Amino acid sequence: MKRPADCLEDMEKRKRIFRFALEGNALKAIELTQELAQDLLEKNPDLHFDLLSLHFVELICSRKCTEALEFAQSKLAPFGKVQKYVAKLEDFMALLAYEEPEKSPMFHLLSLEYRQHVTDSLNHAILGLLLL
Repeated sequence: MKRPADCLEDMEKRKRIFRFALEGNALKAIELTQELAQDLLEKNPDLHFDLLSLHFVELICSRKCTEALEFAQSKLAPFGKVQKYVAKLEDFMALLAYEEPEKSPMFHLLSLEYRQHVTDSLNHAILGLLLL
């Protein structure tokens, strides 16, 4: 059984993870998630994909298209081997075709609502694991 101090520490880490993800620092959120719950993202590839996609979106919004493409090739492309991710990958890749991605048909992927959805999913997954 966890000590109260450990529970408080976990809660603080979870809040930091939530904040990083919500602010668009998905890579830091992934790093801290792996520290707190080592195999959570391995066991939840949908969540892992969504977090990686948040980083991709941040690169697009920052107009770092070359970096976004390299990131997609190294981190997102492996998900393309699984059929359910193919359409999602196509949607994210479509953002690269627009000089102003916020005016693209996929603009919702750039929204705060999408980021909030992913962040809420992450928070729920962490809570579920910590409360076991």
